[in-house]
Amino acid sequence: MTICMMLRFFHAVMTGHASRFGLFKLRGVPAQFGAALALYRLLAQCKGDVPEDDLDWALHNMLETLLRPEGLGNRTIDCPTDQMLFLWAYLSGERYRIAAHLQSICAGLKCGFRCIDIHVARVEALQLQHKLTSFYTDLPVERTGGEEVEDEDEEEDSGCLETEVASGVPVNADIASILNKLNRISADGEFH
Repeated sequence: MTICMMLRFFHAVMTGHASRFGLFKLRGVPAQFGAALALYRLLAQCKGDVPEDDLDWALHNMLETLLRPEGLGNRTIDCPTDQMLFLWAYLSGERYRIAAHLQSICAGLKCGFRCIDIHVARVEALQLQHKLTSFYTDLPVERTGGEEVEDEDEEEDSGCLETEVASGVPVNADIASILNKLNRISADGEFH
């Protein structure tokens, strides 16, 4: 909903219809606006028929800026996600949705932000490069619970997922450390 709100606002500004939004102004940091504008331009230039990898990477960039808004101020509503939550909670006639509805969407955001963080960690760990890397096909080979995978050295599984990045350097991702990190993330993307 946040991305749609930002893109609709950019479209209104670009087409000269910003007056429809009244006094509304997007709040956030330049990185968020830059990523949203890049996504808007990509959709506009490709007329909606965007190459899959380009769209995936543009959305990844946008979501990462929403999760990690560097330089964000300290106002109560200071981020596009804050604005989306407020607007969603506000009903006509000076009424608001009930707290349970807001709690539900906040839980969904928390889950979504955790998923974004997991993907950011994957991109960083594998040293994937935007535009040079296929978004999904360069994922490491997964080990599923039902399959036996034979290692050449026949070493015991140490609880780490081993894979190789494009440079041939092995990367060990300690699953327990990753889960510990994810359990400490709050709904606003901060670690506690």
